[in-house]
Amino acid sequence: MAYYVRIFCASSEVPTLTSIASWVATKGVRLDIVPVRGGIDSRDWSEAEVSQAGRAVRFHVGVNRVDASSEIALKEIDEFREMVLATPESTSRQEVLDHLARTKLIVANRIPTGAFEGADYDALGYFCEFIVHAGGMVQADGEGFYRGKELILPLR
Repeated sequence: MAYYVRIFCASSEVPTLTSIASWVATKGVRLDIVPVRGGIDSRDWSEAEVSQAGRAVRFHVGVNRVDASSEIALKEIDEFREMVLATPESTSRQEVLDHLARTKLIVANRIPTGAFEGADYDALGYFCEFIVHAGGMVQADGEGFYRGKELILPLR
């Protein structure tokens, strides 16, 4: 079983895994990143396994670019748009809908349930924070959409 934390990005520029790891290191957390598809210094990576250095538990990161050839990303945006439209009208709802309309890529983090602990969440949190600073909005399964660390639109 897995839990997902997605980041819907308004920017189409994918940061290098090296730049993410360097920034996270400034927060006092060292990441161990193993590229699955693409290189650690490339902006064209699409999959990686990430953990806090020295920890065995990893989370999987996948990048889905939004373009005419990307059925997965377009379908995912449509599914979330439908879920958001099912919530009561509000400024937060409109903010999320506007962000989904501007989304250029989705960074999906698949977290293994059960084995993930505090240090693992630190690694995930800083990894996501870097992407959010580059124009991303977080969606967490079973929670909803976040603006920074604030839950602005709960979803079930």
